[in-house]
Amino acid sequence: SNAGSGTVWMQQYRLLSLQGIDNPDPRQAFLDDLQLQVRLWREQGYEIFIGLDSNEPISTNRSKFRRFVENTSMIDLMRHHHGAQEPPATHIKGSATVDYGLGTPLLAETLQRSCFFRFYHGLIHSDHCGHSYDFDERILLARQQATCWIQFQGVLSVQIVSQSRS
Repeated sequence: SNAGSGTVWMQQYRLLSLQGIDNPDPRQAFLDDLQLQVRLWREQGYEIFIGLDSNEPISTNRSKFRRFVENTSMIDLMRHHHGAQEPPATHIKGSATVDYGLGTPLLAETLQRSCFFRFYHGLIHSDHCGHSYDFDERILLARQQATCWIQFQGVLSVQIVSQSRS
């Protein structure tokens, strides 16, 4: 990686090195930790939405992020909703989708609308495309007991919404 000395990636690298891990891979460590947490929440009956900049497309066979998606059985909601249509590049300098909204099967079932926004548009003033998801709350919330918002900030920025089934 060409990460600068003050980046979160380098901070995580140093922290993992101090824990005795040789040649740590902060991105893989993040995905491993998130995978364990997603599996735990699924075992506890939670529905989960993860929106993130993965820094790599799911479509690449060697993608660490693709393995995470496959290992957690999360669904790429945009692709699920729009079918085989290739999603757009989601970084202004990129040529592939690197921003995703992942969800559990119930979220995919209740997804009514989804879209990407243009770069530097509206609420999302960024060099990444914003994305929006509209779920049928009558179905989604009818099965729910509680809502929990957790935000991780580290190698990748992730926002997780999990809701427990009744």
